[in-house]
Parts: sequence; C-alpha cells; structure tokens
Amino acid sequence: MKSAIAIRMVQSLWCIFLCSLATAAAGLDVLNSASFAGLTADYNERRGTYDLDGGGTQDVNLSDLITYGITGGKRFPLTPWLRLQLAGVLRYGSVVDDTFPAGTVVDSAAIVRKMLLQGGIIADLQVPLNLSGGELSRSRFYVHAGGGVHLARIWESEVLLDKQSESVTGDPSLESPHVMLSPSIHGGLGWEVQLSRALGLAVSYSLSYGDLVHYSSTDFGYFPLSIPYSERFITHEIDIAFLFR
Repeated sequence: MKSAIAIRMVQSLWCIFLCSLATAAAGLDVLNSASFAGLTADYNERRGTYDLDGGGTQDVNLSDLITYGITGGKRFPLTPWLRLQLAGVLRYGSVVDDTFPAGTVVDSAAIVRKMLLQGGIIADLQVPLNLSGGELSRSRFYVHAGGGVHLARIWESEVLLDKQSESVTGDPSLESPHVMLSPSIHGGLGWEVQLSRALGLAVSYSLSYGDLVHYSSTDFGYFPLSIPYSERFITHEIDIAFLFR
C-alpha cells in the first residue's frame, strides 16, 4: 500500500516537472526559435609569420583588414535559458599589403593588394540575460560563445599607384591564389528585441581568433623556394540580423 502511494507521488512530481518544462517551452518566443538574415562587418588585426628553416620564425607587419558580408541561419531552443544558433556567413575584403617604387617592376610606382573571400559555418551557444527577473523581457541582452569552420580564398593583384585601373602583370613575387580550410573560436555580447509576434532584431559584438590564412609562400626572398606562411586574425565583429518565424 505504501509503495503504491510512493509510486503515485513520484508520478505526480514527474507530471508537475513535465508541465513546468512545457510551460517554460511555451514561453520561448520568436527570439529563441527564429530564422534570421543580416549583415556583418569585421575589423581584422592580422599577425603574419614565416616559418624558417631550423625552427626559427620571422614576424611580418601587416595592415589591418576590414571585411563585410552577409549572414543567415536558424536558432534552436535547447532549454528555457539556452539556445543554439547555426549560421552561414560570406565575407569579402581587400587591403594594400605592399608598395613598390618606380623601376622595381615597371617605370611607375605600383601597389600590391591582397583580397580575401571567406565562407564559414558558425555554431553559437547563447544565454539570454533576464536582468529584471520574472518572465523574459521583449528586449534583453545575451552572452554567446562558440566556434566555426571557414573556407577562404586569398589572392594578390598589382596595379599602378597613379592609375589603379591598370593592372601590372608578369611580377614573379605575386602570390598565386590559395584556398584553405581553418577553424576559429569566439565570444561576445548581444542585444535583441522582439518587434512583433513574428519579427525581431538582434545586434551583437564578437571577439574571435583564428589561424585563417596559411600556405607555402614564395614572397620572402627565397624564390623559387617556398616556405610556410600563416596569418592569425584577431577579429572584432558587429552583426545586425532580422529575426523572423
């Protein structure tokens, strides 16, 4: 008899627990389960390194790179206080990496511009911050962290300094195009607001790190020999996304 009563109590507590989860899940709004699309802007601090023979390295001073892109994906609620965001992103940017005085390659001064086209898949765990207590607000901050995998294509072009529409060809020091696959990690803070039952807006900042560029280079004075070269990116990223059902 007592065991039967105990079993009923356990069943009752389990039902209460499940009902509580169902109630909490019902409170998950468009901010937690939306699809989204938006824009991204990135300021990339570049750290270049050549790996020399004998275990030595040579650091390179590089100009910082600004990239712009588009992003889109889906949010998946995991618990009432945790969600997973999966996003695809496509970015492009270019930067002047070197300047050659007149007579180096052609009679006029020339500049070398490096271009980066990058696509990636980003997994992001997000925790909404309920600062006011009680039910989740329509407007709130959230913290987020995660990682990604990026496929990048990097290449160089050379143009005349005083006539940048005119390309310079035949310079053996220019790197040929390279394609590489690289990981990254990130963390940051965001703010989101529910504009209606089916629409929301999210703005987020991320600080990320990745060894996004790596290839065998012929641009270190050992031509035609090549040596390993890499660029580590410390990236400050701003994302603006519209959320929708």
